[in-house]
Formats: sequence, C-alpha cells, structure tokens
Amino acid sequence: VAHNAADHPDGLPEGQQVTEVSYQDVISGLVAWELNRMSGTRDFCQNVGKQAYPTLFGGKGVDLGDVRQDVDPVYKVADYRDFVNAIFNQYAQIELIKDVDFNQAYISVYRRETPFRGSIDGKGYSLKNIYIDNRDFASDYSSCYAMIGAAEGAAFKNFDIQSSTFELKTEGSALVYISNDCLYENLRISDNTIVSAKPRTGGLVYESNNDNFVNCGIGIDVTVTASPFYGGNHMPVRETPVGGLAWKAIGSKFTDCYNAGTVTADFGPVGGLVAICNDCNFIHCENSDMGLVQSHDSPDSAGGIAATATISRFYRCANYGRVKATNKYAGAIVGDAKGVTLNSCYQASMTG
Repeated sequence: VAHNAADHPDGLPEGQQVTEVSYQDVISGLVAWELNRMSGTRDFCQNVGKQAYPTLFGGKGVDLGDVRQDVDPVYKVADYRDFVNAIFNQYAQIELIKDVDFNQAYISVYRRETPFRGSIDGKGYSLKNIYIDNRDFASDYSSCYAMIGAAEGAAFKNFDIQSSTFELKTEGSALVYISNDCLYENLRISDNTIVSAKPRTGGLVYESNNDNFVNCGIGIDVTVTASPFYGGNHMPVRETPVGGLAWKAIGSKFTDCYNAGTVTADFGPVGGLVAICNDCNFIHCENSDMGLVQSHDSPDSAGGIAATATISRFYRCANYGRVKATNKYAGAIVGDAKGVTLNSCYQASMTG
C-alpha cells in the first residue's frame, strides 16, 4: 500500500509501515521469476533464488547497477549468478575473474527490444556448461533465441564458450540473436559444444549487422547445425541455412576468423563462417583442415567461408577442409557468388 506523506503529517496510522522497494528489487524478482519459470520446477526460487536474489525473500538487496551514468558500472564476475545480475544492466562492463560454470543452468537474458550495450571481457576465461533446451516448450515459439536477445554497440572479447548445449526449437545462436555495430574479438566456441536450431542457425551470432569479428572461431569438436521446422501455429519452414559464426551478415567485417568444426544442414545453404552475406569483408579467414561444411539433401550451396555472398570481398582467405553440397554448388571460398571479389585466395583441398 502506497501512502502520500502529505496525507499523514504525524506519521502513518498505528500498525502500518512503509516498505521502500527499489527498481533493483523489482528486477531481482523478475530475474528469479524468469529462471523459475524456465527451470520447470516450482521450488527453484526457494532453493536457488534465495542465494541469488535475496531481496525477493526479504534479505539484503542485490545491486544490479543504476541507470546509466557518466561511468558505466564494472562487474567482476565469478559465477553464473553474478553474470545474470550484471548483464541485466544494459551498460554493464563485465569482467570474468575465473571460469564461469553455469552448471547446466538455463539462461536467456534480454529481449530484442532491450539490447545489451555494455561489454564482456573474459580475460582469457570461459563460460561453460550452459544448457538451453526449449524444444519441448510447445506454447511459446519465441521463448529463446540466444543467451542475449540483442546487442548494439557492445563488445565481447577474450573468452570461450565451452562444453555447452543450445538446442533451440526457434531460429537462433549461442551468444547473441540480433547484433548491430558490435565488436567480437578473440572468441571461440569449443569443447563438444552443440548449437542447433530450427530452422536457421548461427554459431555465435544469428543476424550480424555492421559488426566487427576479429580472431573468432569454431573449434574442432563443435557442431553447428539446423533442421526444418514443422508444426505449431506457424507455417512449416524446410530451408535450414547455417553459418559457423553467423547465419546472415550485412556490412560486417571478419578478420582472422576460422571454422575447424562441423557446420551442416539438412536442407539449406551452409557456410563455414556465414550462410548468407551482403556487402561484407573477409580478411585472412579460413575453413581449416579439420573443418567440414556440408549441405545435405538441398538445392542450395555450400562454401568454405560463405554459402551465398553478394557484393562482398574476400582477401587472403583459404580452404584446407571439406566442403560438400549434394545438389548445387560447392565452393572452396564461396558457394554462390554475385558481385564478389576474391583476391589472393587459396584452395588446398576440397571434397564435394
């Protein structure tokens, strides 16, 4: 119950009191509720939420940071609860101080309309054991896209995503769904990680717009794949384009990026780094000798770097791995090219 102080100059009636609740308290409660809802267990908040979000249970408040000021808040992150608390501040500067083990916990933060605009610097540490599986959530087609729904002008650098599973019944990726004007530097997906979505998949980012990728890659024991979507209240989608780093890229730049994993699709264009790109630059990128890029029963192309490229430029790019397309084009660098420039590119070997 809210009281106007002017109505009670001598204090509140006996037996009543005012409890001040900050917006941090409200957000803490919403975070706990979201985790509880997605966990599928009613006792999750009581057992875990008390530790992670004590404000919700009458304890000391969790500092989620203030509205953006002149100096963006810096968060030193040691576990996944710290990570969740910090990333709910759109402008947070997050620094890992050790490997962050998510213990197979579900995490998906930020809807697309509230993009993350801060930074995550892994300092060489890893985010590991992340587990997102929403394939059985029949009621909400858009319940999960990636760890972060949207990012604008953000920076992600110096960390691996390890030993994690992203099984999405929607289109999606591991880290960011919609990315605009962001920096991705020294990032790697590794250690038996699986990124799988319906019907379109990007390994690191789903849709990239004017981003800058530097030294980002897919490890040798990583699978990035997609399968057709049937059922629900939506039209069936059979085409399943897949890109090792991004499904689609427009105006983005890739430097020293690589695929050493398995990038494959049942039915759609497949690229070692990008499935579909327009007005992009690729500099010294490669599909490594362990990389497999394969489009199975599909009328679409496969490319060691990009499946389909329009008005894009490739400089000193190479294919050392395997590129296979069942029914259309298999290109060492690009499968299907329109208005594309290739300069000093190299094909060591190609199967398909």
